[in-house]
Amino acid sequence: MKSLLFVMIAGLASAVMLVSCGGDGSKASASGPFGEIPSLVSDFETFSDAKQAELQSGDEDNMKKILEEMKAAEEKFKESMNAAFEKVKGKEVVTEVDPELPLKIVTPMKIEDISVSRHLVKLVGELELTATAIGFDSYEPTDAFELDDLVVLSYDNNGKPFAYDGLSKDMGGEPMPAGSKVPVDTHIHIESYNAASMGCLSKILITLKGSELYNQAKAAADALKGK
Repeated sequence: MKSLLFVMIAGLASAVMLVSCGGDGSKASASGPFGEIPSLVSDFETFSDAKQAELQSGDEDNMKKILEEMKAAEEKFKESMNAAFEKVKGKEVVTEVDPELPLKIVTPMKIEDISVSRHLVKLVGELELTATAIGFDSYEPTDAFELDDLVVLSYDNNGKPFAYDGLSKDMGGEPMPAGSKVPVDTHIHIESYNAASMGCLSKILITLKGSELYNQAKAAADALKGK
């Protein structure tokens, strides 16, 4: 009987974990590297959407009250986001590179800043070229590997991609030799539809836009958006 009870409890715990770390709009977990930031974004967007719907009532007295509530909530959101950021500032995010690319990790991406108004988390890191490469098309014949459209894919705790964002790099239109160090940064977008997965972010992976890995992440992101 005790064994059966243990199995049932373990199963329930697993189910709770899947709900809290899933992409189904459930409350975001704070177990990932972004801490409480995803759950704060999710709660604030849910509140804002509800208040926006209430504004459609047309009652002027009620509208004034709602606007005051929204303003107070926004101020509280800013305070909470900044406090949450201080707890995770400088934290490293597990970073991988598509093996098809001539890149390796020198410094894993780490949390440097946030944009409260845009719901962005800025990550910075450094890569090293393992072959001659160029940052973007120079329109001149070259054998250098083109790293024109680098993107960052986000993976949940189940190892599945669910989001993608652009990656900025300190490279120009001239070939750079193997061994060159390349500072990079990205801004991870957190939205209500991906907040639950962002709460359980397990790693990010750098690849090229248009790659198979990118296509998988884009399809998953579109599914979360409801496209």
